[in-house]
Amino acid sequence: MIKKKNTGFTLIETMVTLAILGLVMLAITSVYKGSTMLWIKTDQQRDVQQNARIALQQMIREIRQTGYVFGNTDIGSGGNGPAIDTAEVNKISFSAVVRDINGDGVKDNDLDWSVNVDTETITFSIPFGTTKIQRHSVRAGGITDNKDFTFPAVKVTGLVFNYKDAEGSVLAVPVVGDIRYDIRYIEIVLTVSKGVGQENSAAGKEIFILKGGVSPPNLN
Repeated sequence: MIKKKNTGFTLIETMVTLAILGLVMLAITSVYKGSTMLWIKTDQQRDVQQNARIALQQMIREIRQTGYVFGNTDIGSGGNGPAIDTAEVNKISFSAVVRDINGDGVKDNDLDWSVNVDTETITFSIPFGTTKIQRHSVRAGGITDNKDFTFPAVKVTGLVFNYKDAEGSVLAVPVVGDIRYDIRYIEIVLTVSKGVGQENSAAGKEIFILKGGVSPPNLN
């Protein structure tokens, strides 16, 4: 008689195999999910920092124009006063000429400084109760304009201005009176976190600090 040999899996072997396979799939899923979350987090961080950096550079570019108004860098010139009107910790207000035809940040030499040129007073601040940098401007004729200076992905939690004189010494703020004529360098410290849709998440609580500065050439 020939005895047939059973080659199938027992129930216990099948259950052990399925359990091991389940653990392997769980590990693969966890690694994939972790990698995806890390990629999303990194991408969001990059967006926040890039948008905040754009806002910082825009402020620097406009502040560089400070001092364009005729006579405002000389106390005895009879001009319009100091180029930087308000120099506070969280607020700066300055005068600039709108016309910079070639966009190099230096006043146009063909302007007639003996007449009232097209000037603009610009203010950067964070209005109370908001998380956006606001750019407030007043043009000739009393024309005003308000607009946010940041992006939906960015929540601004801090905006600090530091002011230095020609020797690099930090001026006490607020800088008032004739001391405003001594300002030669403005440092900007911008603190941001993730904006829309991320405010209450753990990732949204991360903060990023960006620093920049500018020495307006027409304050020298």
